[in-house]
Amino acid sequence: MNAARAATSGRRLWLAAYFGLCFLATNGLAVGLKTLIVEELDYPARVWFEAYVGPLHFYIVAVALAYLSSRATARRRSIGGWGCSCRSVCSPATRSASSAS
Repeated sequence: MNAARAATSGRRLWLAAYFGLCFLATNGLAVGLKTLIVEELDYPARVWFEAYVGPLHFYIVAVALAYLSSRATARRRSIGGWGCSCRSVCSPATRSASSAS
């Protein structure tokens, strides 16, 4: 019972992290586009980093999407590859029979 609860809480933690990264990517894209179109900041005078606000948001979006993509690719590989945890597909008998041939 404890192992099942730990697995469920671990899954919820990963889902929360994925949701946070998707939220970051969506809002970063919106803010990046807004700052490129409007070019307006809440400062009375122009500041030195004003030109970097839009591109930095696009960089943050790219990093978040790259991480999500790498996690999705790794998960797909582990399901059908060596890291398979599905017992019906990768049972020890199947692995030993395939390695013997």
